[in-house]
Amino acid sequence: MNDRPNLRAGFSHYAFELVVIISGITVSFLLNEWRQDRDGRESLRRDLQALELSLKSDRTELQGLIEQREKVEPSMRILLDIQNPETTNSAELQTTFDQMIDGAGFCFYPDSGAWKALVASGNLRWIKDTDLQGALFQFYDHAVPRITDNNHLADEVIVTGLLAWLASEFPPRKGMTSSIGRLELTQENLPVFRRQLGRALPHTSWYHQLLKVTLQQLDQALTAVASRLTTDGL
Repeated sequence: MNDRPNLRAGFSHYAFELVVIISGITVSFLLNEWRQDRDGRESLRRDLQALELSLKSDRTELQGLIEQREKVEPSMRILLDIQNPETTNSAELQTTFDQMIDGAGFCFYPDSGAWKALVASGNLRWIKDTDLQGALFQFYDHAVPRITDNNHLADEVIVTGLLAWLASEFPPRKGMTSSIGRLELTQENLPVFRRQLGRALPHTSWYHQLLKVTLQQLDQALTAVASRLTTDGL
């Protein structure tokens, strides 16, 4: 009879210790989870800040490129309409020609370094905002590969195609710093000149539209990143 109170006391003691141990483990787990969450969000903030700088730099470059290429396609169309180079104003023709070649060979090469660092760090898991996720994936996983593919095509069609032919047909004269000399059209070389322009025009037109679409997608990504950085709790 005297052992039962001792058994109850012993059981109560061990039960209390078990509760304390479980509570301690639970609190420790919760604290560790909170610490990881805090550190992860802070790490994500740094990644997003780097991404914002990268996107701003890309936007400045892309906007400048669009403006630089603005007259390329219209100049091509004007040159394609030439029927008789001997009756065409040579000064106006040269100006149009210069406007075409000034921007034709330049492409947009986005900087994906900050995005790749964000993906490699594993911090994407801390992004709960579906709008932010969507904007980033739309730009870096869709727009960037598409513009990269078209850059290769532009090199083939424009740089090693049209511009290379122009440089061989109209070589620079002594003292000129450009790789292409003055435009000197004749009835003999006009048909080949028009074929070269006609081959390059479709991609030139498409690429310019693609640059504008890419700028819109970049702006959406930049707006989403900036919005998250200005709000509390990523």
